[in-house]
Amino acid sequence: MKQVIKPLKEAEVTEILFKLGNRKLILLEGPTDTEVMEGIWYAEFLDRVMFYDCGGNDNVIRYCHSIKKFVKQAYGIIDRDFKEESEVGVHNGILVLSLFCLENYLLFSNTVYEELRIALAKKFTSSLAELEKDLLELCRRLIPIVASNWLIWEEKKGKEAYLTPGFPAEKRDFLLQQLSEKMGTPEATLQDRLIQKEKELECLLEKLEMAYTRISGKYLLKLLYQHFHFPASESYIRRRLADRAKIQGSINKEIHDFVMGIIHA
Repeated sequence: MKQVIKPLKEAEVTEILFKLGNRKLILLEGPTDTEVMEGIWYAEFLDRVMFYDCGGNDNVIRYCHSIKKFVKQAYGIIDRDFKEESEVGVHNGILVLSLFCLENYLLFSNTVYEELRIALAKKFTSSLAELEKDLLELCRRLIPIVASNWLIWEEKKGKEAYLTPGFPAEKRDFLLQQLSEKMGTPEATLQDRLIQKEKELECLLEKLEMAYTRISGKYLLKLLYQHFHFPASESYIRRRLADRAKIQGSINKEIHDFVMGIIHA
C-alpha cells in the first residue's frame, strides 16, 4: 500500500521558510540529533545550512515532502531503526543511516576509549580491546529490550511505544506484561516471538560494527554511563563524545559526505 503523506499546514511551512532564509535545509528526527549536528559537528556552517528538529522519523519525510514544493534544497536524515540493509542510504534526498541511530556514531570504540581515558583518568585502566568486549557485553544485556522494540516496530506501533532506555530487562515477567499491553497481544503468544527475535539478535553480536546496526545507541549510551560511573550528566557525556568524534576526525563518512555535499552544492 502506498504511504499517504499528510502535508504541513501553510503556517508551519511559512515559519520554517522564514527561519531558513537562503540556506540549505536538513531535517532531523529530534533534539538530540540537532544538538549534535548543529551544536557540534557542523556549527561553523550555520550560515549555509539549517538543521531543523521535526519531532520524529515520519515527520522528516512529511516535512521534506511539503517543503520541497517551495525549496528544492531540502533534505533529511533519519534513523535506521529496524530497517533492512536495502533500505539504508540516500532515497529522495533523505539519508537513512546504516547504524541504528545517530547516537551509535558517537560510540565507536576509539571515541569512547579516549573520552573514558580523560573523564575517568587513573580510574580507567582498560585497554581498547577490553573496552570493545565491554561494549559488546553491554549490547548483549540490551537484547530483551531491543527484541521487544523490534516486535513493536513490526506491528507499526511507532517509536513512542518502544520500551524506554533504562527499562529493567532482567524482569522478564514485567517485560512481557508491558510488551503485551503495548502490542495488544496476549503474553502467551508473545513469548515464542520474543525468543525468536532474541536469537536473531544474538547472531549479530559477534562484532560491534554489526551490533550497532540493531542495538540502539540511545539505550547503549545509558548503560555505558551507568557502567563506568561517569562523573557528569548523561547529556554532557553525549556532547563530549560528539565533540571527541569531531576532534578525532572520526565523524562517520556517510553522514559527513551527505552533509558537506549539501553545504557545498
